[in-house]
Parts: sequence; C-alpha cells; structure tokens
Amino acid sequence: MVAASSSIAARPEPSLWLPAYRALSSPRVRLVCCPYAGASATLFRAWPSGLPADVEVRAVQLPARQSRLRERPLTRIAPIVDAIVAALGALPPAPLALYGHSFGSLVAFELARRLSALGAPPIALVVAARRPPHLPHVHTNLYALPEPELLAALHQQYGTPWSLLSDRDLMELALPPMRADMEAIETHVHVDGEPLDLPVTVLRALRDAALPAGEAAKWSELVRGGAPVREIDAGHFFMDTHRAWVLARVADAIADGEARRRR
Repeated sequence: MVAASSSIAARPEPSLWLPAYRALSSPRVRLVCCPYAGASATLFRAWPSGLPADVEVRAVQLPARQSRLRERPLTRIAPIVDAIVAALGALPPAPLALYGHSFGSLVAFELARRLSALGAPPIALVVAARRPPHLPHVHTNLYALPEPELLAALHQQYGTPWSLLSDRDLMELALPPMRADMEAIETHVHVDGEPLDLPVTVLRALRDAALPAGEAAKWSELVRGGAPVREIDAGHFFMDTHRAWVLARVADAIADGEARRRR
C-alpha cells in the first residue's frame, strides 16, 4: 500500500482524483493515465475496450475541469503528485502502470519518481509527446500570454486546430485549466536524482514539433537501462488520432513490466 504524502492533510477521494473507466475488485494491473494540458479524465473513457479485461483503467481528474469546474486549479507539479499519491493510497493494492501524454508525461514521470522513493515503483511508465524534464525549458511564459498570442502559440507549437481554438464557448472552459497546466510545466524545476529503475517507453510522433527525435532519446538519461522510443507518423495529439497504436504500445509496456517483475 502506498502511503499518502505528508503535504496532503486529508486523503483525497479516489473517485474524485482517479475516476475509473474500468474498476476491478482485483486487477492484474491498475493503469493510471495522465491527460495533456487543459484536458480531463474522460479522454480515456474508451481505453478499456482496447486493453485486456483484467487491467483496471483510471485517469487523473485535476481541479478546474468537468465535475471539478468550480475548484481552484493547481499550478505546480508537486501538489498534483501529492494528491495522486494520496488517492492511490486509498485504493486496494495492485501493480501499477502509468501513461502520460504531453503535460501528463511530466506528471506521470514525477509520480513514478515519488512512488519509487516510497518503495512502491510502478511496473511500467509510458511517456508520450513530451521532452524529458531535465532539459532546459523552451518556453517559460506561454501560460501568461494574452489570449490571441496564446491561441497562436498553441496552434504553432502543438498543431491545435483553429476549428477548436476559434470556438469561444469551448475556450472559455478550456483556457483556465490549460493555463494552469502550462504554468505547472513552465515553472517546474527538475531535481536530479537516481535514475528510474523500471521499464520506460517513449512515444513520439514524427510530425510533432514539440518533441524532436534527439530530445526523445534523452529520456534514456533518466532511466536505468535506457528508454526505447517508438514512433508513429502523426501529430502531437496522436493519442486521440491513433488510439489503437497507443494502446498496443501500452499493453506491450505492461507485459514487459510484468516479465521484468518475474525475473
């Protein structure tokens, strides 16, 4: 059982922070998914259909979106990780695998580090569409840009379609949590530590300007034994456009992690 972080006064309710899209009484593996900036847990609602039936699927639901719309957003990575660790501690024990996309990759990586330090490392980590956190920040103030400049940057850097960015009702809901998540990324200070001693897989899209091939390879510097990079011909949001491919890579990572545990 993972102990709750001392910085969380009360144990968060798992259904609030980690809603389940397939809840199991005794899962072979519990997969926790971390969405990209501004997004919500429902990105992963269709994932159970593409994974083995004994894999529990939960996703991180941060404040300031959907059912938590009225809550104050979190703008730093540490309290996000604190809350997720505490929510995991309220669940029955199960082998854990992590998936993160873009902003979610940073959350998943820091979560894996925290759990490893607590003596409960995940069996596998899949990071997608995100530069490794020990590299210098490319952007430091996107989150603070006026709205027109921010929307232009989202289109240029991540390929977010103008059809979405020009939807005023959507942006009214999406921009506040997106700014909060971007602030968490851009203010995050990487602290050197022991390399992760668990299987890590890096997913990269060939048409994603946010993650050049050379930078994707540098994830290996943070992992004992390296981190293979898997590539697909797609854009930044390939978890949406190429879900079956992503799910196959996640299933492979889980299988590799289980095999490593048996050795």
